[in-house]
Amino acid sequence: MAGDRLVSKTRRIESIPLHLLKQGKVHLLPVYCMAKLSRLGSELVLNQGSAEYQDLVYLNQPQGRFVIGKIFDKYLLNFPTARGCRSRLAATQETLERLVASSPAKNTVILDVGCGYARGLIGITETINSRKNGKVSVYGLDLDETAVETASVRAKEKGLANLTFVVGDALEPGDYPVHSADIVVLNGVAQYLPYDQRMRLYHNIHSLLNENGYLLTDYFCNWAKNPIQKWWKGISEQFLGVRLDWLDKGEVEEMFSKLPFRNVTTWYSHDDLCLMVLAEK
Repeated sequence: MAGDRLVSKTRRIESIPLHLLKQGKVHLLPVYCMAKLSRLGSELVLNQGSAEYQDLVYLNQPQGRFVIGKIFDKYLLNFPTARGCRSRLAATQETLERLVASSPAKNTVILDVGCGYARGLIGITETINSRKNGKVSVYGLDLDETAVETASVRAKEKGLANLTFVVGDALEPGDYPVHSADIVVLNGVAQYLPYDQRMRLYHNIHSLLNENGYLLTDYFCNWAKNPIQKWWKGISEQFLGVRLDWLDKGEVEEMFSKLPFRNVTTWYSHDDLCLMVLAEK
């Protein structure tokens, strides 16, 4: 993280092999080499947190090199982190559809902060448009220029004229594509931020929201339960050079009690892998 500017990937280490050698963890080099045969594994260890990684998880199709690469892909796509991402996506789409259907606004404005390739945002925009749940204007914001370009092309191919994507930093309100919004989606971002930046981001979003507007966000649960999962979680953190802030339901609710939001609701997505948060202004 450079200064106060957000990053679009969570890995902090420039060279993983060099880092492992310096740390005396030569035994992890074979794991690194095997992961690179997997399409998802390669993106995981090289660019975890990237828009490409999230999109591969949502696509849910093994694409590794050779038989071993495809087997490793299939294994990673069934891992708790990947299943949690997909269950979060489903919970987000269900909640957005419900919020739009009940919104009194003539034109509901939705902003997805950290939208990535926007596979989910495009899907829910298609659903809302087809069901005529009221007029919506949808915006996606992301630091990754390639992700924004890809998402824009996909939206254009689907004929979604009410969906716009821009490059910008969530910590910089001047980068937001709108001055006000009815719903802000913030998935896969806050948990990777230091506490002070995370709270600043929440305050930015609160200021952006219209009265009675909603923030829809998430926190991944500590999914490592058995020895293999704990082993892989430890390796992932070593590759990334960063540890996530794993918060339980009570800790998340306590954190939001310090924010100006009201009517904060929390619930677990499918498989209890991701805690969803809906906070009203």
